[in-house]
Amino acid sequence: MTTPPPPDNTVLALYPPRVNGQTEPVTGAHIGVPLVAYGLVTDGEGAYVLVDPPLAGTLDPGDVIELWLKGETAILDSQTILDPNAITTLRIPKGRLHPDRVNELYYSIKRGSSNIGTSEPPLGMLYNRIRPGLKDRLTNPGGHSELALLLPEEIKNGVSAGFISAEVCVAYPYCRAYDRISLKCNGELLSANVNPNEAPQPPDPGSEEPITICFIVDRAFLERAKRLDQKLHFSYTVTDQIGNGPDTDAPWSPVQTVDEDLDGTLLPMPILLERMEDFPGDDASIIDLEKLNGNPLLVIVVTADNRFVVDYGVVATFTAKITGQPDVVVTVSGKVEADPFGQKKTCILEVPNDKVIPGSAVTVTYDVSKPAGDQVGTSAPAHAQVTGTRLELKAPSIKEADGNSLAPIAAKDTLTAVVPAYANMIGTQLRVTWAGTAGAGSHTTELVTVTTQAPQNIALDDKVVAFNLGLPVKVTYEVIRNGGTPKESESMTLAVQKIADGDAQLPTLAIDGAVGNELDVNELEDQARTRVTGWPFIAQGQTLWLRYFDTKEDGSPFSHETYAGTVIPADGAPGGLLPLAPVDGLRELEDGSELRVEFKVDFTSSVNEQDAVTFPIRRYSIVATPKLMIDTSPLILSGHNVVMDDQSGKTWERYSDPIGTAERRQALGGTPPYRYVPSDPGIVTVDDQGVVRSIGNGKTTVKVLDAECREATFEVITHNVYKYIVSPQKFSSLTAATSWIRSVGGIILPKNHDEWFVFLMSVFPRTPHSKYEKFYAGDNNFMFVNNTKNYETYWVGTSWSIGFYHNGEHYGMALLYP
Repeated sequence: MTTPPPPDNTVLALYPPRVNGQTEPVTGAHIGVPLVAYGLVTDGEGAYVLVDPPLAGTLDPGDVIELWLKGETAILDSQTILDPNAITTLRIPKGRLHPDRVNELYYSIKRGSSNIGTSEPPLGMLYNRIRPGLKDRLTNPGGHSELALLLPEEIKNGVSAGFISAEVCVAYPYCRAYDRISLKCNGELLSANVNPNEAPQPPDPGSEEPITICFIVDRAFLERAKRLDQKLHFSYTVTDQIGNGPDTDAPWSPVQTVDEDLDGTLLPMPILLERMEDFPGDDASIIDLEKLNGNPLLVIVVTADNRFVVDYGVVATFTAKITGQPDVVVTVSGKVEADPFGQKKTCILEVPNDKVIPGSAVTVTYDVSKPAGDQVGTSAPAHAQVTGTRLELKAPSIKEADGNSLAPIAAKDTLTAVVPAYANMIGTQLRVTWAGTAGAGSHTTELVTVTTQAPQNIALDDKVVAFNLGLPVKVTYEVIRNGGTPKESESMTLAVQKIADGDAQLPTLAIDGAVGNELDVNELEDQARTRVTGWPFIAQGQTLWLRYFDTKEDGSPFSHETYAGTVIPADGAPGGLLPLAPVDGLRELEDGSELRVEFKVDFTSSVNEQDAVTFPIRRYSIVATPKLMIDTSPLILSGHNVVMDDQSGKTWERYSDPIGTAERRQALGGTPPYRYVPSDPGIVTVDDQGVVRSIGNGKTTVKVLDAECREATFEVITHNVYKYIVSPQKFSSLTAATSWIRSVGGIILPKNHDEWFVFLMSVFPRTPHSKYEKFYAGDNNFMFVNNTKNYETYWVGTSWSIGFYHNGEHYGMALLYP
């Protein structure tokens, strides 16, 4: 590491170094090193430092001059002396100077290894790496983006004849004490210095945070700047004390042009307002579209000047300019008017909202002329910038509607307005208005604060639908931004349809005790009621009609009126109605007649029945005769029974019904006589008296019919029924008989089972033709039955069949078939 020699001029008296292009004097150091002398040197090697030779004879060729910054250990530059009497040039390399401290520069002279002299004191240098105003951030021409010129209202709104002086301010980043600000107006310059107490003092380099500096502009300066076009063009630049100016691509701030009327020849400029209530205090240089809220721009012409006379005409010209687009020019006119006391009124003109173009620069002037057309004067122009976006509020929609048509029943539970999304809606407040019939047919919601940038669903009172049936309704919403004046949206015209008579979505009334569409008046209780459940939009105040129509048993007409334009009872909403049914009258109705019950409602409380909606008509078939009844519990016949199947053609008559094989089910009510029809006649028989007899095993249903074909049913279950088959022919042998038995699926009567024969004798009586009856019991045994119904068992060695005798002849055999 090179060790810098300590400052020591005890050997030689040396002149201080000089920096080529240095700035002096400066406050806070000996010199300043501007960017042009250091960082912007053409060869890029940094600043040139010049060292004058000491007294003649004190330097020798071969001596070395070294350049140093105090406190640093790295040498800046060095040169070997060739001509002791010539100026020596050294360099300060780029990047070595510090912008946040005083840089102390010195040099030393070495002869061999000895230090024979050091410049003293070190040269104090200030260096600002960043220009005042930082860098212009915009590439388009028009001035430095970071140099803000803040003109006061007295100048910005036009310089009038009464102007004396005003404070002008500038603001820019990297503002430092001792900067020099140059304000230019039409080529005239006014300078102001930044005081030490207004900005950081050296060697503080400053910051990106703009600092505002203000100074006075007086009338004399503006008088010098006056031009024939009566325009004042303002801009400024700034130079730090070192000599650095702003970005060389944009050394001046953007030009601001104002109107000049120091001689007082122009009429007062108009005042531009979004809302009258904002004056005074409104920023006249801004036209806020959101504050304008869709309303016209107000051009206020104050008529206090003596050149305004009642009935003089006032014509204002509004011009909106946007770069690259055609100018929008609008003229609006009025005249000077007087109030009832003869005093001149302020003239208020209006520019249509759609002519106030977002982002445009606006200029407004007006001319005053006599009624004959002679011009009296022209105003100073008013200038403003249009900001914000036009708040376009599209029409809302109704969620339950089909486009612009609403079927009322669709809104029976909810009615919802859908507000479309609009610009910057978060934080705004809105409310929806349903404008229908006066009073209960209209509704405005409470204010709702919007929290999402999305369409808003706003619940409305669905009761308003009923008061607008068949009528048009206007739906709008209002938006309030920042507590300002509400702005109304475009409107939606909604056609609310009528509720059709008999609409299936309306409830159908019912009478207590009715089953489906049948009303048995015999079953009606004395306090039976007609029930109407709550209907869509049911509300107190609605009017009702309830009527009954039919024919009495004697053929005369029947009618009854419960409600006739009657206001809904207090307990009728919202659950519905429970009026008493006309039970006494219903009990007189003709059997089989049709009862018609009509119910109507007027939703708007009118007593004009023609306006009412007819609900679905209830029709009942009247049952006036007693109901056909029978025991419907299952009938079980499980007693042992025999059915004779005599294939020889003989007819058998029953003597009696065995216990458990027959039972009577007697029908009651209805219209006699009754018929009993089993669904399976192979299982039971039923006679006209309702006696049911088992004739087969299984389950069947018996239908009971009266004379009017009313019906009732019950179930029958049978067990233990046997078929006794008699063969149609004689057999010559036991083998043949047995074969036949098997062919018909039968069994031979068991041996020694006399109970079977007793059972058969108890069921079937002797026929007139039979003197003897023999029942084959197998194994050559048979039973003989005589005319007295006594029976004995005989052994007949050659007997092979059960014989049924007639005139000494036997006819076939019999067997049991379960």
